Amino acid sequence: MMNSKLYDRTKVLLIEDDLISSSLALIGLTQLGITKVEAVQNGLMAIEYLDNNFPDLIFLDINMPEMNGFEFLNFIENNNFIPNSSIAMLTSSIYTSDKMQALQFSSVIDYIEKPINIRKLEMALLRMTNHKKSTITA
Repeated sequence: MMNSKLYDRTKVLLIEDDLISSSLALIGLTQLGITKVEAVQNGLMAIEYLDNNFPDLIFLDINMPEMNGFEFLNFIENNNFIPNSSIAMLTSSIYTSDKMQALQFSSVIDYIEKPINIRKLEMALLRMTNHKKSTITA
């Protein structure tokens, strides 16, 4: 497992309407040393949160009430909202079309299929860290 010091300043936003999935993600992130995690239940709540907060990584579900994951992605990209964000999709969707659609968005760096486990979260964090390094040097 990773050095938890690596993520002691990492801020994560979890956008997930399913309480079990949300709880599993929160537990896993805590085990990886991430202590700054906020959770909201849909895209609209996330946009409100993001008005004043700037997370390093966002875990985003696709199927949610009010505003789903794709609607959220369209909003942030069309409005240049949080332009340097790294987003990992977190979904139970088994459709290849959903994965292909998600990866079309420039901010999406990973696509994680549920059930959530610590290894999948750890891989997303590694991709996020590498993505941040590459955008800084680009």
